[in-house]
Amino acid sequence: MLVEFGLALPDDAWAAEIERQLAAADRGDTPATPANDVFGRARGRAR
Repeated sequence: MLVEFGLALPDDAWAAEIERQLAAADRGDTPATPANDVFGRARGRAR
């Protein structure tokens, strides 16, 4: 098991990454893209 080796579990790693990205967004360090733009691009790629 990963814990036995002192490694973070995948869920812990994802949680830490989410917290890091949310903090960066709260500080204004990352640009925000409107959801309509993101989903519009995704729909265009799916065709």
